Amino acid sequence: MNTWPSIHREAALALCPDDVAKGNKELDALIESAARCIAKREALLTGSYGLSGAAFLTSCAAYLIFTHQEPPWALASNLALATLALSATAAALTWWGWTAIQHRRFAKRLGDLSGVTIPPPLQELIDSFASGVREVRTAPGDKVFPGLFASRWAIMLFSHDPRQRLWVRGPRGEKHEPQIYAQPKEPEPALPAGVAPVLVEDEPPLRNFDPAMAWLVSGTLEQFTQGLNSFLDTLPPHQVNAYRAILTIARRELRKGGQPGAQEVAIRIILSELADQGLLIRGTSRTTIMKLLHGQHRGADIRGHFRPGERQQSAIGPDSSG
Repeated sequence: MNTWPSIHREAALALCPDDVAKGNKELDALIESAARCIAKREALLTGSYGLSGAAFLTSCAAYLIFTHQEPPWALASNLALATLALSATAAALTWWGWTAIQHRRFAKRLGDLSGVTIPPPLQELIDSFASGVREVRTAPGDKVFPGLFASRWAIMLFSHDPRQRLWVRGPRGEKHEPQIYAQPKEPEPALPAGVAPVLVEDEPPLRNFDPAMAWLVSGTLEQFTQGLNSFLDTLPPHQVNAYRAILTIARRELRKGGQPGAQEVAIRIILSELADQGLLIRGTSRTTIMKLLHGQHRGADIRGHFRPGERQQSAIGPDSSG
């Protein structure tokens, strides 16, 4: 039996810790406001699908008619075939666009919910679900894909309406309908009397135990910094600040967890912070960043800078985007 609290309740408590009823009202108002914005886009989506479907069926019928004429109408049948292909392409682009406006940087303006501002406590909760710091599941106990919470419309996953939850897409088009429940937040362990907590540069606690990521996320911050400086010494000066930011942000985000989708979430955050800092230069593409997360740069294995003596032969070809 599931005993985890619903994410709706967790969000209400994040908004108003002392009054869950007030938090529920604030959350429902945010969801309603976001729903109005998304409903306009849904109408356009439905219209696009409708037009594409009508054009597809009409062109199919026209093609069959024109090809069975005596003699066949070659020009008309070719036009019908071209229309059929265009309508199928339009339907596919519409499906892909619904995901793109929720995740891709180039479609950010189309996906932003104007007039809807997510309060910081609620955004922190959403980010904890997206990064996997807090696990989310359905009532029967099935895991929910964390990447759904990386959507610009993740607020709709807190809705009580299943149809509204289906508006949200993961980075690869994943969607989810059932109610979602969150892993209870672990209380901070009590320290013995007279013992002060030790803070290490606000680094998140290590919850990523993937051996392939150990070179980046494990060890002390001092060890990581030494390895990072060693790697940066091999780069041309114009790349140093950007690559320092990429690997520093990657360590911060991937220490939070190594569940499926965590690297995509980390890359999205890296690109956003690079843009904010004016560090989006040639060589900071999504592909290049993904290779860096796996310890590769321009065909070379960079993990040896962070773990001396553990350098491995690279199996990845040169990265032309660097």
